[in-house]
Order: sequence, then structure tokens, then C-alpha cells
Amino acid sequence: MSGPRRLAPRRAHPTLRLPAGTAPALLVGRSRSCDVVLDDPTVSGSHAALMLFAGRWYVSDRGSTNGTCVNGRRVWGTVSVEPGDEVSFGLATFRLGLPV
Repeated sequence: MSGPRRLAPRRAHPTLRLPAGTAPALLVGRSRSCDVVLDDPTVSGSHAALMLFAGRWYVSDRGSTNGTCVNGRRVWGTVSVEPGDEVSFGLATFRLGLPV
């Protein structure tokens, strides 16, 4: 990957595409050191991680202030996700998309 992707959340739930298995984890947050950088004040510096394990994707909140939700439910621990799921990091909401 050639640097972090910058996404500005909108109300229409933009698509957050999962990588094609080349990256075992994506760190999501406001910090420039994250793989996916979200310019949103409700997102923590290191908010959540999307992880690939045994061919399935999982999301795990990293102790964020405003929480992580999958399909409207708050994540406690690690839960599986798949393309089409709605994932919220704070108030920034995305629809997970198929890898490109």
C-alpha cells in the first residue's frame, strides 16, 4: 500500500473496500499512522482494526471513546464482518465493499 487512504465520511455511507488479502490487518483512526485515516472528530486516533484471519474479516474496537458498531450494534471485543455490512467508527459510517 502506498500510504494511508484519506476518507471523509458523508451521510450516504461511502464504501470502505476490504483489501484483496494482501494486508492481514488495517488500522482505522484519525492518526496519520493508520492505514485508513478518517477526518472526523468522533473517531479516535487508533480507533479500530479490520483483520483478516482464516479467510474471514473481523473488526475489533481498540478502546475508542465513541465506539465501533456493526450493522447498528456496538462491538465489544472482536466480531466477524463481510462485504455489505455497515460499520461505524464513532459517527463515521461506511458500507464494507468487496476487494478490488
